[in-house]
Amino acid sequence: MAAIPPFPPRSGVPALLWRWGWLVLVIWPQRCQQRTRLRAMTAHQLDDIGLTRCQAEQESRKPFWR
Repeated sequence: MAAIPPFPPRSGVPALLWRWGWLVLVIWPQRCQQRTRLRAMTAHQLDDIGLTRCQAEQESRKPFWR
């Protein structure tokens, strides 16, 4: 099995696969976790980050691929 390159390829199929792998393995799980935490925040915590409850609910309802 080939080692994963330390940097993303610049073009072609390897670059596309790298981006999809990055999305699936890193970004999508992070989004799920962040949106779950956003739903659990108190009004005071939301105020600290400058969001209303309505904005937090809208963001937390988005699917992980968006």
